[in-house]
Amino acid sequence: MLATLAAATALTPIPVAVANPDCAPATVRLTSVSAEATDGTLTGTPAGTDTPIRLRGDLRAYHRSVGFGDDAPAAVTRWDQALARVSEPIDPNDPNWYGKGKGRAFATRALDDIATEFPDGTLRVSYSPGDRPADWCAINFIQPVAD
Repeated sequence: MLATLAAATALTPIPVAVANPDCAPATVRLTSVSAEATDGTLTGTPAGTDTPIRLRGDLRAYHRSVGFGDDAPAAVTRWDQALARVSEPIDPNDPNWYGKGKGRAFATRALDDIATEFPDGTLRVSYSPGDRPADWCAINFIQPVAD
């Protein structure tokens, strides 16, 4: 019985409120960021609001940080390092070509996980409706930015 209850609970999706249900294009700074590795989405609350928005984007929308200099928080440094790794060309003769390709394919999920460690307001995101119907907005541009 407990196993059945646990399985039913695990499969029940938790609804996420969307700050802008039609995903009208906007650029915001996010606070209270969380990542969902299963579907590759990022949920954050735009600064100045109480309602979270669910986002998803391709790797080309993710950009290196700006404005931190040598005093970047550790998570921001890891973000930049991860982007540097996946931007390197993959040589088909490299014995680790498959591992590098897989790392690139799942890079956005790893970057989303790193973003959960950023100080509030560090992550700037530009989004739009993207392909509809979807329960998330499409990330056009995402980047850690110093104050």
